[in-house]
Amino acid sequence: MDIQADIIWIQSELTKVKDPELISAFKNLLKFRAKHIKKDWWDVISDEEKNDILEGVKEIEEGNFLTHEEVMENPRKWS
Repeated sequence: MDIQADIIWIQSELTKVKDPELISAFKNLLKFRAKHIKKDWWDVISDEEKNDILEGVKEIEEGNFLTHEEVMENPRKWS
């Protein structure tokens, strides 16, 4: 399947369409697809959330973290 060839064919056919109902149907199909396509969570979260995650990853890579066991040694310390 040659996707690029299909896209070129569809584009050329669309330029010939004069039926407003067909154009509307195609437009609605594309809108439906855009609304229901699954997005990667990284593309949906805010820049602030991305920065917080990247900062956390950097701290882990630098060894600046506590294990679950270390945190559970004194849980009142974290409340």
